[in-house]
Amino acid sequence: IIANDTHKRIIFAAANQIGKSVTLCIMALHFALNNPGKTVLLTSRGLEQAKDLLREIRRLLRSGSIEYKSQLGDSDNKTELYFKHFEQVEYEGKVEERELQQSRIIVCPATESILGYPVDLALPDELAFYERGRYFFFQMLQPRTYTTKGRIVAFSNPNGQQGVYWELWNSDQFHRYSFNFLDCPTNTQEEYDALQRQLTIEEFDSTVNSIFTSPQGGFISLKEREAMQEERPNKLPVMI
Repeated sequence: IIANDTHKRIIFAAANQIGKSVTLCIMALHFALNNPGKTVLLTSRGLEQAKDLLREIRRLLRSGSIEYKSQLGDSDNKTELYFKHFEQVEYEGKVEERELQQSRIIVCPATESILGYPVDLALPDELAFYERGRYFFFQMLQPRTYTTKGRIVAFSNPNGQQGVYWELWNSDQFHRYSFNFLDCPTNTQEEYDALQRQLTIEEFDSTVNSIFTSPQGGFISLKEREAMQEERPNKLPVMI
């Protein structure tokens, strides 16, 4: 459903481990292989997640017979995959192949390393958990599509009613999709119920139910509360 939606802006909220990243990689490959001269950008929260996306793309490529070349970008944490394109043309009664401009997929963490690229399809993975997510999206990622009129498809599980992902979820510019744990055909109701007993409401809503948890009248955001808990551990006062 998501892959066939051609809208310029799409946001996809889903439970963990139901295929978000695989879908993202397939969309990146499909676009790059069918559009000569175009650029796809995949971003992740950190370097290790970016490496996982790259490994998945290479795994998909190994399952076929598609030729490509890989090289580091202008930094060690950015990798670019290039794909050759050809078209058949008839010349003096003969059919010949003519090479077209290469397409490419850029895979990197969510840093300033993406600046300077024109992007035709941007695929930020787990956007709800990016550091300075709003700054990254509006100051760096979205401007990459201004000249190309490119598309952005954002993937993540929710991180409460806060941050850039919640803002985009409520934007009328985006087509919205949501899938929870039970939408995956290999998951069961028994597993769902067991997780509900084990996790906190915030953890369950984010990773299983694909719900943007409300702070329920709190004066501080979930992120601010987590930071306070880390800096000020819960300790009983000394009795005098």
